[in-house]
Amino acid sequence: MKIQFKPAFSEETLKIFISQIAQIINQNENGSVLNLARRDQLYRAKLLQDNQKTFQKFLKSRKLIKYLFLDLSTQKIEDEIDLKKYLEENIRTTKYYTVLFILDADKLLDERSLLLGNIDRLQHQLSGISIIYFFQKNITLNKYRHKFSRFSSCFQNIVVFPYYQKNDCQIFISQLEQRFNIQVPDSVSDLILDRCGGHFWLIKQAVRQFSKDRNEKNIFNSEDMLFRLKVIADEFEPEEIDLLEKIIKKDFEFSLEEKNILNFFVKNRFLYKQGRQYLFSIPILKDYLVEQLSQKIQLKINERKQILINNVITDGYFSKKERKVICSFVESKGKIITREDMAEVIWGSNYQDVYTDWALDQLIKRLRNKFVKLDLSPKLIKTIKNQGYIFNG
Repeated sequence: MKIQFKPAFSEETLKIFISQIAQIINQNENGSVLNLARRDQLYRAKLLQDNQKTFQKFLKSRKLIKYLFLDLSTQKIEDEIDLKKYLEENIRTTKYYTVLFILDADKLLDERSLLLGNIDRLQHQLSGISIIYFFQKNITLNKYRHKFSRFSSCFQNIVVFPYYQKNDCQIFISQLEQRFNIQVPDSVSDLILDRCGGHFWLIKQAVRQFSKDRNEKNIFNSEDMLFRLKVIADEFEPEEIDLLEKIIKKDFEFSLEEKNILNFFVKNRFLYKQGRQYLFSIPILKDYLVEQLSQKIQLKINERKQILINNVITDGYFSKKERKVICSFVESKGKIITREDMAEVIWGSNYQDVYTDWALDQLIKRLRNKFVKLDLSPKLIKTIKNQGYIFNG
């Protein structure tokens, strides 16, 4: 029984994707689709195969198309001999125009770089074939472009696969409701759309979590969600992380390479421009990156009781009372400091004469806000209900 791959998004979005691939075939050329996660590549390729009538409408000639899916993760294609055998077994007639999809093409950038040359030569050795690479990585980065630009099949046409728009995400949530046998309230659906943006993998986990306990407070804090955020963050290149950290710090002066990366992120809708600033379309992922960035920053106290952030003295950024609080936190790291003990640190042994809960709360609030401006996490200071505070730095 043939499995029909049903689109989890709008017909219009599917047509746009199909038309981009069809345009490459119309030119008898090759191309690469970027920003397509490995876990989604086979599904997207099968959608093209299962929508041949729509595909045919975008083709200039009435070509009979044969689709081949060469998955470098599962098929043992190590060298030119393996590739030749694969083609002989799958291309037996010339009446079809062959579209060869290379899935998990990222492997060609490192462990199987020699195989890329063998695949690239196909365009010269065979007529009636288009090669479509599915990359998760951005191959337009300098380090890839300089190394692999001689393989023209990769760079003839570049299609950046974007994150989905709101209408697509609403369709996806409706499908998930049927799958998990749940009705997601509009308020929860809006919250998921706002926090997860157009990232289907995160949306799916959010709906799955809500189906388990019906508690919207747990949707974004589960271990499964944190695992997905870590996987996505680890998939970024170091150059991309450096750029995202600059944007988080509101540093909008970019080098040529950074502008290239920025253009890629705008095309795939991960970032969007507002005035001079660039904002994240997936807030939950931005918050995760901010948290990771704050963990890279070291806050210390030297022997002179001066506050150092990454070995830079920052005393002038904090008030006298704030410096006392920070010193007390660092010296008592991991231990609960009661409100009374903190009040004595700030106002001295006669703190009862001036202490109020409001004054202490406001001071802690100002300190957390300053941490954010210094790319430190406000969660470094954790409130322990009915007890006091604990410093997790």
